[in-house]
Amino acid sequence: MSVLRLNHAQVVQALSPTRLTPYMALSGRDTDTLKSYVQNIALSVALYPTLQQFEVVFRNQIEKILIADFGVQWFSNHTFLRNLDQWANQELTKTLNKIGRTHSQTTSALVVAECTFGFWTSFLEARNNQIIWFKHDRTIFPFATRKQRNIQVIRREFDAIRKLRNRIAHHEPIRDDPNLQTKYQSVVRLLNWMNPHVALWMQKNNIDSFAKEYQKIHHPKPRKPRGQK
Repeated sequence: MSVLRLNHAQVVQALSPTRLTPYMALSGRDTDTLKSYVQNIALSVALYPTLQQFEVVFRNQIEKILIADFGVQWFSNHTFLRNLDQWANQELTKTLNKIGRTHSQTTSALVVAECTFGFWTSFLEARNNQIIWFKHDRTIFPFATRKQRNIQVIRREFDAIRKLRNRIAHHEPIRDDPNLQTKYQSVVRLLNWMNPHVALWMQKNNIDSFAKEYQKIHHPKPRKPRGQK
């Protein structure tokens, strides 16, 4: 029985040179290109748990507001629906149709789980200031100061986080993003403003490994000379 020997050129062809273009090493060696690709995977994996909990906590914060203002069937409340723009209405309709095909009953929990992150972040946009932000900013971010609850700044940060989350979900490059650490820090800070207990729980259970992975890739410890302990 023959032993398969790893052929890096075959890997590059299978993944496609086009896909690997952002990772192409100056050396031109396939091994170096694939090393950068692996580092991108490692960073994406390290970021995912934090982004996941951030998204879950945020959409649950918005759900609490919607239930309080429009009832447990907020997704079919006419007053609520009139406040949505065309895009959000279409997103919600797609979600409700999807749920209807697989469930006999539509609940708030199902809608929350199925709606996209973009749908939830849209509640921070200016058109929703009256029904969401001006009334409920402290509900969304109960652990932030009044000065910290600056909607213009928060809106920009959420937009950057949403784009980062989508890049990871679609297997796109994040390794050389010069603002990657800043975006990560925004996620952690906003999560703490929503619920610091979740952030502490993640820390205690070693769920967040981004800082360690980023350090390993971008600021590795220098190797000691041979023979030196």
